[in-house]
Amino acid sequence: MCGFVCVYDPEALLIPPAALHRMTETLQHRGPDDFGYAASGPDGIRTWQVTPPSGLPTPGVAFGHRRLRILDLSDAGRQPFNSPSHRYWMVYNGELYNYIELRNELKQFGHCFRTETDTEVVLAAFEQWGPDCLARFNGMWALAIWDDLERSLFVARDRIGIKPLFYARTGTAWVFASEIKALLQHPLIRAEPDAEKLLRFLHYDEVPSPPSTFFQGIQTLEPATSMRLTSDKVSTQRYWNIPEAAARLPADPAARASKLRFLIMDSVELQLRADVPIGTMLSGGLDSTTIALGINQHLGTEKASTLQKAVSAFYPGSWNDESQKVNQLASHLGIEVHPVYPMTADISQTIDDVIFAVEAPFSGTMPIVQDLMMREAGALGLRVVLNGHGPDEMLAGYPARHCSFAALGLLMQLQLTAFTREVAGMRKLHAVPTSDLLYTLIRNFSPSMAAAAAGHLKRHTDIFFDRDWLRLAKASPAKSLDRQYPGKTPLARRLRAEFDHEIVPRYLDYEDRVSMRSSVESRVPFLDHRIIEYAFSLPDSDKIKDGVTKRILRSAMNDRLPSEIVDDNQKVYIESPFQRWLGGCLREFANDMIGHNDMRIGALLNTKEVNDLASRATSNGACSRHELSLVWRLMITEGWARTFTESRL
Repeated sequence: MCGFVCVYDPEALLIPPAALHRMTETLQHRGPDDFGYAASGPDGIRTWQVTPPSGLPTPGVAFGHRRLRILDLSDAGRQPFNSPSHRYWMVYNGELYNYIELRNELKQFGHCFRTETDTEVVLAAFEQWGPDCLARFNGMWALAIWDDLERSLFVARDRIGIKPLFYARTGTAWVFASEIKALLQHPLIRAEPDAEKLLRFLHYDEVPSPPSTFFQGIQTLEPATSMRLTSDKVSTQRYWNIPEAAARLPADPAARASKLRFLIMDSVELQLRADVPIGTMLSGGLDSTTIALGINQHLGTEKASTLQKAVSAFYPGSWNDESQKVNQLASHLGIEVHPVYPMTADISQTIDDVIFAVEAPFSGTMPIVQDLMMREAGALGLRVVLNGHGPDEMLAGYPARHCSFAALGLLMQLQLTAFTREVAGMRKLHAVPTSDLLYTLIRNFSPSMAAAAAGHLKRHTDIFFDRDWLRLAKASPAKSLDRQYPGKTPLARRLRAEFDHEIVPRYLDYEDRVSMRSSVESRVPFLDHRIIEYAFSLPDSDKIKDGVTKRILRSAMNDRLPSEIVDDNQKVYIESPFQRWLGGCLREFANDMIGHNDMRIGALLNTKEVNDLASRATSNGACSRHELSLVWRLMITEGWARTFTESRL
């Protein structure tokens, strides 16, 4: 797990070595253990660590790299990494979990290996198979490979976008980096905010879809995408998609559940490969406990009890506090639990750091809670943690968002008896109102009416925005609700929307930034591409039936985990501590960010109404849930603008 910078210019590398060093040093948190630099020239590649050449050669490429040692802790894994022929040079951020299997396969082609790193396997695989090597990888990655013979640069990002890769163009140069803050250290790249995207975030809680970001001129390489750059051509290729055609599935539901369990346990086993301490992020829910069980299964209970530490978020006195379940599970599995307490945490000294880490405005307190947990993991000496992201969006784990879609699918297929049972189940188990089904029906058959209804719900926040800017935002086409996503049923399309755009990408962005802020590598076993492909090939009935969510996962783990976890069909959401923070440790921060006429984002707002809202919110005045949510977005967006931009909008 690392961070890198890559500057490619087919005409003239004008970046001074000192600027390359500054860009790379901004990524020290991603790689505190080692670093290295390289640049191409007429006589090949020149490498250095501290003392750079007097000037960078032209034309060509320059690399900067920071390393977090996870596999082969020796200096042999230092990057930029070169092939034995010295034709290929690479910088790489991520982990290739199946590197042992690929290394054995590559040995049969005559490749010899001098390290125990996955980095060397990645580069050898590229040397053997070219860009087709990506299809053989199981892992998470962002990489840049320089071909010194053809004078070309190849960059790629993993299938799901777990690892980030941003880029910008300046003149004839292409500049790539693991984080935006590194790009902004380039002398010719400016931090210009995209006002329309900021407004759509503030008003609609929309985030830019790749390749866009909140910055003008700065883009992100899309997941499952590679790019090849030469002096006269730039070509981009999408190398993976979730298959739309259903896989051949076992006819027996129990057999399908057994296959899912095998894939999960195999993914956990692969992701336990590390030469550093490993821990877990543990809640009392099914997903994280499945991961913890997998660790025990592969390490053995006795060994796991001495190695496995878990970090958990506890909310004493709150409806969603799972501390009792977590402690019972930890005792059952022999796990050492280390709690954090978000509701009473004082984040006033770290919120600026989290905003700087995330590099984008964010809604909700999830990144803050994640940061508290990752800091605890780092303090425990953990370098790797396994997390449970993914099943809710692949296997339908949110009753309020998914049950009505499952019911609608049955109605559309005229399975009226099953439809009646589904409606009864979603009302009995989750108290999902019938009105949800009506709205789901509208959004599937009349998206424009549904969009109008959603806009109507937002009308009471219109007063907080500048009229001209708001008119522009409303004139822009709204994101279509579900029809743009593949899938044969309403539920299948809804899950793809959440997986491809609405939820999973946000979680992964936050997870990467806050984990790396503490120099911790976060792994997500459920997002193994084999599990993703399998999950999206399953019928709706394996996901929700009679109101029971994530049905196939419950079946898969039925005889492996305590019944109180497997049978608990209630979705426990992370409690937002925002209102408590706003009235306590964040009051001063909120008053500094909003509620005055000198806001960086003031041009987008009706400052009189915003000032009144801020006054009410920070003095425990009457505020609706929507208003409090807006206060949070305003506060974080203003903090982001002050951190990354130089002037007011």
